[in-house]
Amino acid sequence: MEQHFCMKKSSDADVGELEWPSGQYCIFKSPEADCPNGFDNGWIFWDDNDWPNRNKVYGDVPDGVYDHNTQINYCCRTDGFASNEIELPKDSSFFLLRHTHQCQAVKGMLTMMQWFEWDCNDSIFIYNKQGGVVPDSEVGRNVRVQYCYYYTLR
Repeated sequence: MEQHFCMKKSSDADVGELEWPSGQYCIFKSPEADCPNGFDNGWIFWDDNDWPNRNKVYGDVPDGVYDHNTQINYCCRTDGFASNEIELPKDSSFFLLRHTHQCQAVKGMLTMMQWFEWDCNDSIFIYNKQGGVVPDSEVGRNVRVQYCYYYTLR
């Protein structure tokens, strides 16, 4: 399984840049910055399969630990309603991580729910755990995280 990441790496608002709006959604935490204002920290840890364990990390990845096991850190907003539309740039498609049972409404964007599941070490899956505020997920024998894909019809 291979996952690619694309993320905003700075939490500071540049001149003319909008702040992240209130809502119910999560983003990956940047290794180079704290969570943006209004977001709470959280993490999910899972015990990867020991054999064959071919974990590899290339390029920019979310803040976390990537060795024979994996921990990914998140930033989540919980100060609004997922049904209230927020405004985000819509010049290209993007993902947010779902925080509640529904995707955050984004003005001018269509959405599709998706998920990503990691097959964990089945013999000692009790080590899979989460802490803080995290995306909508199932952490048990395997780890499944819910995503929302946003796109426009051109």
